[in-house]
Amino acid sequence: MVVYNGIKCIEGILFIKPRIKFAHSEEEYKELLEKQAYNAAMKARTFGIICNDALEDNDTSRDIGRDNMLELMDYLITGKYKALVVEDIYDITTDLDDLQNFIDKVQSMIMIPISIRIRLRTGK
Repeated sequence: MVVYNGIKCIEGILFIKPRIKFAHSEEEYKELLEKQAYNAAMKARTFGIICNDALEDNDTSRDIGRDNMLELMDYLITGKYKALVVEDIYDITTDLDDLQNFIDKVQSMIMIPISIRIRLRTGK
C-alpha cells in the first residue's frame, strides 16, 4: 500500500494502447505517449491507484495471445501490483469470452482490473 497526500492507495500498472493519430517524429510520439500515460495515471489516482509503471501496447491486434499481453502477464505475476489500469477494457481484447477469462485470471491474483473509460459493448 502506498500513501499519497495522506490517503492510502494501492499500486497499479498502466497498460496503454497509444491513441496517437499522427506524430511528426519519434520524439513527438514519445512526448504524446508520456502525456497520455500521465493523464491516465491522474485518472487512476481518483480511484485510489498510484501508477508509477506503464506498459505500452503498440500492437494493432486485440488477440489475447499477443506478445504485449504475455509481457503484461509477466509483470502481473510478480505480485507487485494490486491493480491493472487500462483506458478502455476492450484494449485487452474484443473477444468477450477471452476478456472474461483474462479478468478472472487477474482477479485470482488478488488484483483489480480498472477501465478508466467506460463504454458498453453488446453482442459478439
